[in-house]
Amino acid sequence: MKKKKKKEPKIYKSYPEILPIFVAVFIVGILLSELFSSDLYIVWFGLSLATLIFSLFIKSEKAITISLIISSLTASMFFGAIRNKPSWNKTDLLILDNTSGTLYGRYTGESSVLSNNRISYVFTDLSYSDAHQTVDIPVKVNCHMILNRQRLYPEQYYTMTGKLRIVSFDKAPQFEVASFTSIEPKLPSIMTTAKEFQQKIKSSLTSVLKKEHSAIVIGFLLGDTSRITDKNIFVETGISHILAVSGQHIMIIILFVASIMHWFKIPPISRCVSIALILSFYAMVTVGSPSVWRALIMYLSVSTIFLLESTSSPIRPISIAALIMLIYEPSLLHNASFILSFTAVLSIIFLSPPFKFLLDMLHLPESISRYLSVTFAANLGIMPMGAYIFGTVSLSSLFVNPLILWSFTFILPLGFIIAFLSMFSISTVLLNSGFSILLDTLISFLEYVRNIPGMYFYVGNISSLTILLIYSAMLFMVSIFNKWQIKYIESITRKPALEKIPVTNLPSKKTAEIVIDKNSKAISTLLGKNEVHNKRLKEEIKKPSNPLKNNEIVEAIDEMITGLKRIKIDNQEITDDLIPVNNLNIDSQNLYYRLLNMDEELFIKEPERLLQAHVFMLAIPGYELLNRINSDLETPISNDILFIDSKVNDRYFAVAILADSIMNSDISEKIADSQLKEIIKQGQNWFGVAQKLLQQILDDKNFEDSIHQHIILRKELIKWCWQFVKYDNILKLRKKKTLR
Repeated sequence: MKKKKKKEPKIYKSYPEILPIFVAVFIVGILLSELFSSDLYIVWFGLSLATLIFSLFIKSEKAITISLIISSLTASMFFGAIRNKPSWNKTDLLILDNTSGTLYGRYTGESSVLSNNRISYVFTDLSYSDAHQTVDIPVKVNCHMILNRQRLYPEQYYTMTGKLRIVSFDKAPQFEVASFTSIEPKLPSIMTTAKEFQQKIKSSLTSVLKKEHSAIVIGFLLGDTSRITDKNIFVETGISHILAVSGQHIMIIILFVASIMHWFKIPPISRCVSIALILSFYAMVTVGSPSVWRALIMYLSVSTIFLLESTSSPIRPISIAALIMLIYEPSLLHNASFILSFTAVLSIIFLSPPFKFLLDMLHLPESISRYLSVTFAANLGIMPMGAYIFGTVSLSSLFVNPLILWSFTFILPLGFIIAFLSMFSISTVLLNSGFSILLDTLISFLEYVRNIPGMYFYVGNISSLTILLIYSAMLFMVSIFNKWQIKYIESITRKPALEKIPVTNLPSKKTAEIVIDKNSKAISTLLGKNEVHNKRLKEEIKKPSNPLKNNEIVEAIDEMITGLKRIKIDNQEITDDLIPVNNLNIDSQNLYYRLLNMDEELFIKEPERLLQAHVFMLAIPGYELLNRINSDLETPISNDILFIDSKVNDRYFAVAILADSIMNSDISEKIADSQLKEIIKQGQNWFGVAQKLLQQILDDKNFEDSIHQHIILRKELIKWCWQFVKYDNILKLRKKKTLR
């Protein structure tokens, strides 16, 4: 009796992201360049070029990797040295030593607590005036003042009176501050239109709101806090970030503008381009904080990835934004807004999943658990960095921010609406009254929290090593939690939580090629060059099972459709409009227009497009099912149904597989509403037909008949999708009325 072969141990092999690694090396190189003289840029250039050439002549993969890392590091050091090389003579500043005058500049956000109850703030973009002259100072200046409750805001402009001292050529000049005043920022002449629009917003808000209210709203909308009399209330309650235009402003504007454009039935591509232009203009209207440019670049990156249908990754848009901003201005590495903005986003990516998982275990609604996990993660993540930069900690931010940010989603759009209407002299008396009550309630709440003892305190100068250890501990805890979460999912689903690929004895790399029989216009899928592998696969295809449950078939289809070029959408040629497309979500709309552009002529010209169209046809109702169905069920869908056994790169194909899995389950038995149950049963029948048609396409029996059946099935399935969406909306309206 033959012994059964022992199964090979299987592991999941992941590969690191190249772009984030490159950006990390780029940042390290810029920081290292600051430790050396900028005159060494020739040395860094030579080392970078030499190591790059050396990597071309070596064969060891490890040696090539090390050479490329060194080349990238020295190249970034060369870039940093070039950008940091001063174009002025330090001796020019000596004539200003020990003079008294007025200093105008922008606070970078860098600060450090000194002895004798004093604090040092770092300023840049400076101009200095004394009794005889006004000159621009091309270096950063440390401004020393008495430590008190009056804090400065990053990216805000101030005018200070005092005495300027040039300590040495190796240290930044010092300015002993006697008094300071917050002033409005000066915009460059290139942004004249933006500046005029900014002034119109300020004057319109000032004319219709009380002075204290208009000052706060201007701070919210534009990031200009020069008119706010009591800024400390925002600092001590940990919500000063809402006065600095950042990612949350961009997110709210995107949602607000996108909903309006959706209402006017603007197509997805035009919508993305329009929003990008609006955000670019808004960024110029504001004080220009690095956080708003970071959010803008990230939106452009995500939109481009979405439109190109590239494989998405949350870390890539962040890396792209950091790289572009640092190429433009390497000194941003020391900018507090830049540091805190990226720290907050990275904290959301790494820390929010554990919070979300824990909140889900409390059976909170999905929207609430997602919102709380994001706010908790962002606040917890930036707290150590805030303590390092500002020397203060606000514990109240952990519970104030979730409440304030929720109200901020109403305050920001209302502020824009009031400013816009008042520009055209449209009466907003009732709106202004309600808005003022909302702001008074907000300030009263902040005052109450502010007076709670022990919520806000100074921690002094914390070492960078301490901050490094804190963030290392956070990442370590996240990794431990991820391992526990994997085990927990495996215990529930009784399946591996990750797709496990054998490292040894892997088959040769598969290729998906389409061979067209010119006589019958037939389609066949070839999976690799291995004859045994192909024979086994053909036997699997002939089985009357669901093709989407066969890992080899799924991987082959996925490899084929990910290799296809994107079809250009031409709305002018679409004549067969089956449903009110604007009632679908954005992903479904995009697929709908693309599917209608895929006709019989295209299938005959490119037979592989028939499989892609079949995937799109399943993914359209799939998106609607995944977004809607769970709220209509008496018990939620189990995790083992929402599980893909094989690795799938194409997101539309992944949605199609999940939709097929849902419709092949007992989902109709979990629905209480009789009419919706019948609709779902009809959908299950249509998905069954789609499954048989997919098998027919793969069997390569009659290509022309497969095209004809696909066109008919496409219309019926999309009509069913609209029937499901329409009735689901009716059910949601009923629930809202019941709650009221």
